Amino acid sequence: MMNVTKRLTSAFCAMMLAVFGCVTFFAESQQKLIDDANLLTSYEQEEITQKLEEASEKTGWDMVIYTNYNDIDEYDIENYTNEYYDNHGYGIGDKKSGIILNVDMSSRQMYVITKGDVMYYISDERNDDMLDAIQAELASGYYYEACETFVQYTVDYYEQGKPSEGTFTNVKINEKKDHPVTYSLLHYGIPSLVIGAIIAMITVLVIHHKYKNNGKENIYDLDANSSTRLTNKEDVFLTKSVSVTTIQSSSSGGGGGHSGGGGGSSHGGGGRSF
Repeated sequence: MMNVTKRLTSAFCAMMLAVFGCVTFFAESQQKLIDDANLLTSYEQEEITQKLEEASEKTGWDMVIYTNYNDIDEYDIENYTNEYYDNHGYGIGDKKSGIILNVDMSSRQMYVITKGDVMYYISDERNDDMLDAIQAELASGYYYEACETFVQYTVDYYEQGKPSEGTFTNVKINEKKDHPVTYSLLHYGIPSLVIGAIIAMITVLVIHHKYKNNGKENIYDLDANSSTRLTNKEDVFLTKSVSVTTIQSSSSGGGGGHSGGGGGSSHGGGGRSF
């Protein structure tokens, strides 16, 4: 019995080590710099990666730079960047706080997306200053400097704290996407319950009013007030009619259409051409 217990304990420990080992590997393997456009040398990639990691540790925000040749136009790059961040599991904490810079060399578009707490540190004024600075470096071909500028501006804004004034029109909130269950309950579940309760109450009141006498009053006495007298009896055959309906089986094929979804999860930021 003791041997069986030891074996089960060992197997359980091995399983837990495997599970947590996979989680650790996933977290460590998540890249903060994805230079698919090869804008940086190997040394520069190491330097920027280190800067991103240090800034992330200091701010508590995830920080990502993604360069590519995806050829995403200016009308789609915002949603593309936002979904890239979400789909690749970036973000720290329950709010998935973080910031990502997407540089598309094919379309010559750049876009910065802010998430979670970061959205409320970067007002419209701060956002424009950051974008202008990064755009100037990219337009001049100073890609390493553009990455440095992105990191430095983000850290500076963190150190300055949330702005006491300014506008935040760059922030787009989508509660339906962020909290689908809560959104459905608030916008569909609770109203449906209220309407259902009202209908049920009205139904009960109507039935109660209709049958409140329980059939004891205002009843017409049919036996006392009527009589029946049979004066003649005759059977007459009129006609015979048969209706036949033919049911045909048919199958029809058709393709279903795909409807694209709405906007992505809540985010802020902005972009520039360079």
